[in-house]
Amino acid sequence: MGKKYFGDLCIDDAHISIFGSGNSINDISEKEIMEIKNKSFLITLNYAPVKISGHMNMWSDKHVSDWMNNYYRNKEKTTLFLARERSMRNEKLPLFHLVDYWFNEKSERLKGNYTIVWLLQLLEKYFPDKKVLLFGLDMNGISNDRAKWYDDHLDFDKLHRGKTFKIQHKLNQCARQLDNYIRQKDKFINCNLNSHYNGFERKHWKELLN
Repeated sequence: MGKKYFGDLCIDDAHISIFGSGNSINDISEKEIMEIKNKSFLITLNYAPVKISGHMNMWSDKHVSDWMNNYYRNKEKTTLFLARERSMRNEKLPLFHLVDYWFNEKSERLKGNYTIVWLLQLLEKYFPDKKVLLFGLDMNGISNDRAKWYDDHLDFDKLHRGKTFKIQHKLNQCARQLDNYIRQKDKFINCNLNSHYNGFERKHWKELLN
């Protein structure tokens, strides 16, 4: 049987929730995360397994592939994996055979170069009728050392950023891509009421999932 791609995924839930990398994730309790997971299809990004167990974890970067490969050597896989093909070309890696779904940004004609921007375009294409709740879409970095919520749990990503990494510049760039490449703006709800990003309507998640 060949590879499965994102278009092969079936989601029965009425809502899809995405947990991004903004530090506001730290303000959501474990109990609330479980409630969100029970009431929607929860997709996490990158290093989320250090703290959050969703229904699916997505990544697109080779550094994340390296980390995930080590992380799951002695851990049970409890979520679906969605990975960018270019992030993991070595079929001999144990993690390679654990990936459930793949995506290829070129064949899908995805624009931009951020995982969250690609994911939202995929959701527009394959799940046009579902509302998507966004968590951690802060567009406001605390500092380079605490650029993302998972920096409190590991330093793997920080080791690869380099001295020229400027978190706010990267966040502003991502925000511009969301503005330019996401067409169905009313499909996405920003559940961080204090977010610095104004491109999507804001609502508290309990208004949507209760």
